[in-house]
Amino acid sequence: MESIHLPYPPELIVLAITSGSAISILLSPLIMPLIMLSGSNGLSGFKNGVVFNWKYAVVIYVMVQVYMQTWVWLG
Repeated sequence: MESIHLPYPPELIVLAITSGSAISILLSPLIMPLIMLSGSNGLSGFKNGVVFNWKYAVVIYVMVQVYMQTWVWLG
């Protein structure tokens, strides 16, 4: 990424990619593997996706925020 000249700081790009990843984890009830899992285990897509994954998404987001803020503060 360092050789690509973009008008945005690298921290903002990492934050955007990580935020998108966390949001996609929370939106996972809309993807086909989860729909198939819901059909086989009898739980709703919302429960299999959001209820089981919201903590994981928050942890990913917080970890990247702490890392990026530390990197910006020290760098």
